[in-house]
Amino acid sequence: MEAALPVGGDSFCPLRVPADSRPGAGFPCTSACARRGGKPRIHRRQQGANYVAEQILWILPNILPVLAFTALFVALAPAQRSLALIALIFGALPWALILAVPVSSRGSLNLIYLSDRYLEAGTEEERRVFATAAEAILAENNTPAIVGTLSAFGILLMAVAMATGPRALFPQWIAWLGVATGALGVVSEILRHAVPEFYWGYGILLWVWFVATGFALIRLSGHRTDGKS
Repeated sequence: MEAALPVGGDSFCPLRVPADSRPGAGFPCTSACARRGGKPRIHRRQQGANYVAEQILWILPNILPVLAFTALFVALAPAQRSLALIALIFGALPWALILAVPVSSRGSLNLIYLSDRYLEAGTEEERRVFATAAEAILAENNTPAIVGTLSAFGILLMAVAMATGPRALFPQWIAWLGVATGALGVVSEILRHAVPEFYWGYGILLWVWFVATGFALIRLSGHRTDGKS
């Protein structure tokens, strides 16, 4: 297994983690990592910035599903409390856990710190400590895949609650779009490595459903505000 690790703003070090090696056995820094100055340094800095941006863009949007599932539960609880609560647990909790676990399935911001410390380490023992810590973080990158399956199941349950609840709350097409999104999501997460093409379709449907649901929630909130006034 190999992952490219940014090393602060000065260098970019590839981390190799052989599958059959003991912890800390493979964390070599290539000679390119040791070079300073000139275009290589600028290139490494750009790579590091791109890595940080990728991690932030991968993790930050996870806040939105938590808010969306919570709002859906509040809207559906009067008519579908049990089903909406189960959907909230399966749908929102996994996204919240992703925020707590310092990985994104494509790396971790913590690897930047570890790679910096690895280059600055003065002894082989110190480098082994940072290498072991990096390997532990890389091992956690399977967590988002498990969480993604639970979240897709939560979308399916919440969409069923939307479809069977009061029709005045949400348009039926959004509910059935959620059913299709959740069902495809469960299959896509389980087969993400065997049939990655499914994941592309799931990703598109996921964003379409969240955006449509967000607009529906805003519209519903506006109607309730007008009713109270």
